[in-house]
Amino acid sequence: MRTRFGRLLVAMLMAIPLFVSCDENDNNAGAAIITFDNNDITVSNGILSKAITGSIKAPYGEKIDAIEMYVVYNYNGQETSALLAEKKDLTEVKNSNQNEYTFRFTETNTVVSRYLDNIIGIVVVASIKNGDTTTKTLLIKHSSVTPPATTDTPLSSPQAFTITYKNSSQAVADRTAMEITWTRNAEDAVTANFSTDGVILTKYEYDNITTQNELKDAYNAGKKVTSFSAQSDSKFSEMYMIVNDYSTLRLVRFIKLEFSPGNNKAYFNERH
Repeated sequence: MRTRFGRLLVAMLMAIPLFVSCDENDNNAGAAIITFDNNDITVSNGILSKAITGSIKAPYGEKIDAIEMYVVYNYNGQETSALLAEKKDLTEVKNSNQNEYTFRFTETNTVVSRYLDNIIGIVVVASIKNGDTTTKTLLIKHSSVTPPATTDTPLSSPQAFTITYKNSSQAVADRTAMEITWTRNAEDAVTANFSTDGVILTKYEYDNITTQNELKDAYNAGKKVTSFSAQSDSKFSEMYMIVNDYSTLRLVRFIKLEFSPGNNKAYFNERH
């Protein structure tokens, strides 16, 4: 059988004076018999569908003199080879007296792993003591399996909401929105205290959350808080957070805080 490895094999055999060229399926009397256990092997997402296994056996009464195995791979459009193993790396069948060797390689092998994405096949070259040589090639196919697409949903457009705080006797429900409760004002007359179940964000973190999965991941990874404070009017600085309202995670931007006797207001928007 003629294969795409023809020119490469000639070059390989010329580079190894020990070997004499012959057709790779030509297992004549006096030549080693090379067998691949699996002739239908595919690379899919960096994994071999089956292990590369087989054997090299000399005719009765003969001894294997040399074995070399090569990984053949595509490098910039050219077939290139790398030494995979020699006789000393293979397993001699017990009590065979150098008559038979077996091999087994998977993607965990250093050489196979290095060239797996561009592998074309495996070439085995074996000679016996009388100098006869045989070669055999295993072609390896590639199958690209596309992983299922992960679904993610962009966050909603920003929706504004306001919390109004009149005084400490005001009903909690009237000073709560999106599970943020305005608990009280501090005695300094510029600080408002809030309770919530959330995660405080930096502006950079806030700006980089655009989908529901990103929002969930950021909440799960963040340090949970049960309260936060903000200063009002000219001392106010915007704040960013994720709030868990127990039905939906919300990405919240605290925009403005205004103090006015009996009518304090906190302005937010949220996306979910």
